[in-house]
Amino acid sequence: MNLTNRLRLSQRWVLYISGVSILGMGIGLIIGASIGYGPWDIFFSHFVDLFDSTFLFSQVLVSTGLIIAGYTIRQERPNERVLGMAFNAVLTGFWIDTTLLLPTPSGLLAYPQLVLGVIFVGSGINLTRIAMVPTTPNVFRQELIQQGISKPLAQTSATMLQLPPMDFLINAMYEKLPFKYGTVKQGLDAFILLTGIAMSFFFGLDYKLGIGTIIILIIIGPVINITEKGIERIFLGPN
Repeated sequence: MNLTNRLRLSQRWVLYISGVSILGMGIGLIIGASIGYGPWDIFFSHFVDLFDSTFLFSQVLVSTGLIIAGYTIRQERPNERVLGMAFNAVLTGFWIDTTLLLPTPSGLLAYPQLVLGVIFVGSGINLTRIAMVPTTPNVFRQELIQQGISKPLAQTSATMLQLPPMDFLINAMYEKLPFKYGTVKQGLDAFILLTGIAMSFFFGLDYKLGIGTIIILIIIGPVINITEKGIERIFLGPN
C-alpha cells in the first residue's frame, strides 16, 4: 500500500497548504538574504523586475507557461488539474511577497537566513509531496467516495491537491524522454539557470548570482533528503 494513503483527507489539506506556504516562505527568506538566488528564483525574479510587479504576479505568469508546456508535451487538453496548480502558484507567490516584507539581514546574518530558507524549501517540498493527490484525479476522487467522503468534497480535493506547475512540467518531460527523473530535473534546472543569465545580459538585469547560489546548489539536495525522511517518519509512521 502507498504510505501516503494512510493520511486522512483533513490531514492532506492541512499538510498541503502548510507545505506550499512553508515553501513560499523559504524562497522569500533566500531572496531576502540577498547573497545569491537559486536558478528558479533568478528566473522568477527577472519577471518581477521586467514588469515592476510582485512575485505573486510572476508566479502566476511563469506558471501559466509551465502548465501550457506540460500539457503540450503530454499532448493533452487542460483539465481540472489546472485549478490546483494555479492555487499552488498563487499561494506560493503570496508567501514569497509576505516574507520579503521582513527586514533585510545585514552582514553575516544573511547566511543563516539563507540556510533557514533552504530548510524551509526542503520541508515545504516534502510536506506538499506527501499531501498531494497520489494518483490521477479521477482515481483519487473515486477512492475518497468509497471511503465515505461526499462527492463535492472528493471532487474539490482531487482537483486542488495538485503538484506545483514546475513539477508538472518535469514529470511531462520525464514521461517523454529516455532519461532518469533526476537527470531530467537537473537538465531543466540548468536550462533555467542559463535562461536567467541570458535574460540578465539582454535586458540589463541584475544577475543575482553569488555565494548564496553555490550554497543552495550544494545543500538543497541533502536538505530535501533529510527532511523527507523526518517528515515521513512524523506523519506516515514507520514503513
